Amino acid sequence: RDRRFPCARGWRAFPSGRTPECPPDRRRGFDLAGARRLEGQPIRGCNDCYFDSQGNLYFTAPAGSNKDTPVGQVFCRLSSGQVVEIDHGYYFSNGLAVTADDKKLVVAETFRMALWVYNIEEPGKVSNKQQLAEVPGTEGIGPDGMDFDLEGRLLVANARHSSIDVFSMQGELLERVMAPFAKVTNVHFAGPDSTTLLVTENTTHGLWKTTWRTTGQLQYCDRKRSAHA
Repeated sequence: RDRRFPCARGWRAFPSGRTPECPPDRRRGFDLAGARRLEGQPIRGCNDCYFDSQGNLYFTAPAGSNKDTPVGQVFCRLSSGQVVEIDHGYYFSNGLAVTADDKKLVVAETFRMALWVYNIEEPGKVSNKQQLAEVPGTEGIGPDGMDFDLEGRLLVANARHSSIDVFSMQGELLERVMAPFAKVTNVHFAGPDSTTLLVTENTTHGLWKTTWRTTGQLQYCDRKRSAHA
């Protein structure tokens, strides 16, 4: 374990190293270059975020949603700065990820134990929502943050089952990696050439690291740095 945090959640970085703020207090708006309101309404409580390869930032806003109230939302902040709603009606929209080819968006619905996949028609526009997989578990609280490895496997933090669940993009559960703590909240690779997998958890509010078998999917900030190298 590296260190402790008040509330360990998702993170991503711009090429400059600046990170979008995803405040743990879900009453606050999402604060990223003016992406605080949409059509006069506040964007409530950003939870997680993920860049595509072109710098469009997809993020979830689950504030007010729970197992009985499906008001979780999914948004995209386009590289132009415009913010658009992708979808709504989630029983807590949580972690999300975009495939390396920018063709698929995966979103976790925590209180439904489900992973949903969309076709990305163009940045900020999706179609053909389908259930990719049901995350195994018994407590009614399941998938949280996620990331892809270099070979396209989807690593999903299982928030109440002490595991990182690994899926194919066909929805097959390939393996379950057990963690030494109860509440795994997010996973992210440390860098473009790194097999170090960073893991956050809310048991001790810690940031942990472990070694994965491959490197992670190349991130937007890494692509930009490579292009200017």
